[in-house]
Amino acid sequence: MCERSHSAGPAVGPGNQTCASYGQPCITGVKTSAVINVGTATISAFIGAGGFGERIAQGLALNDNATLLAGAVPAAALALLVHGGFELLDRWLMPAGLRDETAVASI
Repeated sequence: MCERSHSAGPAVGPGNQTCASYGQPCITGVKTSAVINVGTATISAFIGAGGFGERIAQGLALNDNATLLAGAVPAAALALLVHGGFELLDRWLMPAGLRDETAVASI
């Protein structure tokens, strides 16, 4: 995985080399945006687009926790599934010598 700086600057490694300098694909940003999009898609129910957000909005309107959870739990599971898929893709694309196995949690 790419080294991450704590500032708003680009991800850098030793000697100010970016992820591309190592010859590895750095898909961390794509993974983050995909997971955010899954969560944001639930908000589309408020403009009539449906999806899991429809159950969430209905549960909020009726004050019904079971209906709310019927939309929230699958949406959260989908976000975790997307994140796990990108983690596996990241491990598959990254050369073994560049992996920092201590910093990566098991899936």
